[in-house]
Formats: sequence, structure tokens, C-alpha cells
Amino acid sequence: MLGVGSAIAILTLYMFYEGVLKLPLTEKVAKILTNSLIGSFSVMFVLPHIVHYPVESYLEGRGYNICEQASYQWRRYQKIVYVSNSDACAELIKRKKNRITGGV
Repeated sequence: MLGVGSAIAILTLYMFYEGVLKLPLTEKVAKILTNSLIGSFSVMFVLPHIVHYPVESYLEGRGYNICEQASYQWRRYQKIVYVSNSDACAELIKRKKNRITGGV
């Protein structure tokens, strides 16, 4: 979300500069905006992977494990559920099944 938010802010600044103020972009400003936009897209795809490894090792060091059945992935979005014991994992799986079936 950080990369998406910064990309939207950069594009908004670009549109404000040219659309509202009616000023042509100087070469220096265009270069700064372009590099910032490329950087924000890099953050969007790279930062989640960089953050995942230290968080995972920290949580595993504290005794938490991944509950595979409660975790899920959809395209680029991944939700990893960490639990402290198997009872908590079983409860989360039960809630997930109830949510999917509508409590039936």
C-alpha cells in the first residue's frame, strides 16, 4: 500500500502541476517525478518480501507457527496467519469454514 499511495501522490502532483497550474514540467522536475514513480513501483513489489523474512524469524523465535489452513494467497496478496498453539489454529480454521459455508 505504501508504493501505491506514493505513486498516486506523485501522479496527482504531476496532474496538478500541468493541469491546474498550466505550467510545463521542467526537465529537472520531470526527472524527479519519473524516478520517484519508478521507486514507488519498486517499493510496491519489493518491500513486502524484504519485510516478510525478519518478521517471520522474529515470530518463530517467540514460539509462533504458521497456521497453513487459515492462511491464504490470492494473486500477489498473501495473508499469513501465525498462532501460538494448535488450539488457536483449529479455532481459526473452524471460523473460516463457518464464514465460507454461512454457518451451515
